[in-house]
Amino acid sequence: MNPLILLPGALGSKSQFESLQQELNALNLQNLSLDLAGHGKLPPQPNVVNVPEMAKAFLQQLDFQRIDEPINLFGHSLGGYIGLYLCINYPQRINKLFTLGTKWHWTKEIASKETSMLVPESMEQKIPAYISHLKSIHSLDWKLVVKNITHIMNDLGDNLYLEPENLATIEHVVRIGIGDRDTMVSLEESQNTYRALKNGQLQVFPLTKHPYEKVDIKTLSKAIFDFFN
Repeated sequence: MNPLILLPGALGSKSQFESLQQELNALNLQNLSLDLAGHGKLPPQPNVVNVPEMAKAFLQQLDFQRIDEPINLFGHSLGGYIGLYLCINYPQRINKLFTLGTKWHWTKEIASKETSMLVPESMEQKIPAYISHLKSIHSLDWKLVVKNITHIMNDLGDNLYLEPENLATIEHVVRIGIGDRDTMVSLEESQNTYRALKNGQLQVFPLTKHPYEKVDIKTLSKAIFDFFN
């Protein structure tokens, strides 16, 4: 069976998948979690501040792990975006893709709105518990991690990597997952992406918000097992 890789979203870490991995292991679905570049315990990569470089850095991790066969990929949020980008630009590296809570529609205005909430000084005052969490999961200074993500979001606003004509070239089976209470990602943009795919699927998770910590792990593990198995 193709290796199953779990990829977190922006500001996330592979450590968040511990419970999910336990559930998948109980279902006899072997898996491996990896971090996005500049996240978790990976060495700093200051120049990886756009989607193409993020995708290349992920492929380098696969090469380091000696994984050269096509992978099954579950990506949350930005991890899902990177996954679909790989389907277009490195199709031989992906077997099937399952995304959850991925924001597909970006403009300069949307990027500006999202990055306006990523001001370290304001974050320290408004969400100190979350800042403590960031400090615990990243080896890089959390402020630099946030800064790099603002660059990524601005890159998404400037470059339309996943235009419908590009999505139409994808032959992979892709399931687009979204929580019905996700306030960052709209059902409309998820539907538009799913409909642009030749072999797309759409799954709506009930009572589910955007943050990964708000996802029901048993429901998600069952969906992942059913899709990749």
